[in-house]
Amino acid sequence: MQTIEIDLKIRRLTHDDFEDAYSLVRDIYASTDMMCQPFDEKYPDFESFERDLNEHDATEGAFFLVAQTSHGLAGYVTVKPVSAAKLAHTAYLNMGVSENSRRKAVGRALLSAALAQIVADGKIEILYLNVRADNFAAVKLYLSEKFEVIAELEKDTKIGDRYYTGLLMRRFIVNS
Repeated sequence: MQTIEIDLKIRRLTHDDFEDAYSLVRDIYASTDMMCQPFDEKYPDFESFERDLNEHDATEGAFFLVAQTSHGLAGYVTVKPVSAAKLAHTAYLNMGVSENSRRKAVGRALLSAALAQIVADGKIEILYLNVRADNFAAVKLYLSEKFEVIAELEKDTKIGDRYYTGLLMRRFIVNS
């Protein structure tokens, strides 16, 4: 597999990035049917996106990282701890990579940075994510980073008349 070199910096999202992040996430949702909810349903306007980011930012232990290239934002990863007290040691991961940046190791860089941040914070012990089983590149990436499939969710997603299987994946975090 050939890796294409790109200028890439992984950093935390700032309030100044919100409009660019909105465009990035909208474009990712528009370029794939792998997300479980249509973008306009999830974020009917910029204000709803901004509210979600502010709520995410206010959640202890949550973070939102972006991949920055010389051309702009290329991808994102979010980690959000579960709020229930007895589940506070767990979190959910969500990520996406822009269509032009796929297959260029942007997803791997984002995931690696997120895992490093989790280890550095030392609070999250179990990280969960959901992914469609037919999203082969994503599944391969998660498996290579020690996620395991803990449940196969048959007919989890329905697009039109077609059903897709989802995977619930988990990774135990080893804090050194």
